[in-house]
Amino acid sequence: MYSHPSGFRLLYIVSTDVNHDNRSDIIASFDDPFSFPVGIWSGEVIILFNNGDDTFTTKVIFESNTAGPLEVAAGDVNGDDKLDIIILTGNSPEVIVLLNSDNGSFTEKRYFVNNSRLALVTVADLDNDNKSDIIVTNDGSTSISILFNTDNGTFNKQMNYNTICGSYFVGTADLNNDNSLDIIVMCSIEARIIILFNNNDGRFLTNRSVFTGDISNSVAAIDINDDHKRDLIVTSGGSNIVAIYLNIGNGEFADPTIYQTILEPMSVAVGDVNGDRKADIVVTKTFSIDIFFNTGNGTFTNQVTHPINDRPSFIVINDVNGDNQLDMILGNGYSIGILYTSCG
Repeated sequence: MYSHPSGFRLLYIVSTDVNHDNRSDIIASFDDPFSFPVGIWSGEVIILFNNGDDTFTTKVIFESNTAGPLEVAAGDVNGDDKLDIIILTGNSPEVIVLLNSDNGSFTEKRYFVNNSRLALVTVADLDNDNKSDIIVTNDGSTSISILFNTDNGTFNKQMNYNTICGSYFVGTADLNNDNSLDIIVMCSIEARIIILFNNNDGRFLTNRSVFTGDISNSVAAIDINDDHKRDLIVTSGGSNIVAIYLNIGNGEFADPTIYQTILEPMSVAVGDVNGDRKADIVVTKTFSIDIFFNTGNGTFTNQVTHPINDRPSFIVINDVNGDNQLDMILGNGYSIGILYTSCG
């Protein structure tokens, strides 16, 4: 569907309605893998605005010739009901916040974090003040930094937490049903996931390890068995498996149920893709995607494999064409593709 006109490499995608037209847009970051000198690279963040007719209008909202974008996230950080965009750049301790003016333009703010380079970013309200905070991982260290939203998208308070291991993924979910978001960190070189439990005030005083038996590729947290507790779905490429850890309460997880895949799973997304109101699991692999359909009690069918003509490294699920069915947005190394779902 979209490839960068300069042949830039696709790094990350987010799908959300940026301009309040009730259509799912796509935010994507790209960098130039052939930049010179090594370590100084150019890149862009673009928005593909959904026209509502299976076409998109492209707008570049950030570009740099010295520190290409590394990761991107979206959230309303100043309470104006418009989704703002948060960017991390390569070789930089900066968090860049683009405040959405709702007319296709953005106002840029920059915040420094006490580390030489940041790697991953997510946005969530961690201290229950109805303001979106920013969580970043610190590359080359076993820590994360939280930038707390103090007022209208200003981030003047920072806190650091040890994560025990270097991180490959960071996300948030309420895993112990205390109405506060906990932090999920997937270790980059260790076979475990670290959960930092929220003290209900944005402090994280306790943590717990979920041992996965192999280094993980991706993780998702969602209630798959309708018991109102968030479960963990983990892919492990070295073992060619999808593992489901059911939440048994208080942030404790049962031993995993294992589903085998034929080839190395890369990325996982969860959503109701067949319209039966149950959360299914979608996994990307080389030249195919696997779908595990939810049977309704926390168990899944064996994978249904759909061949594709590319190698998607990650996946986002959203209704792109407004037909109330979840479609699949695939990141394919240098391009973005969409698989439209039809349940009829």
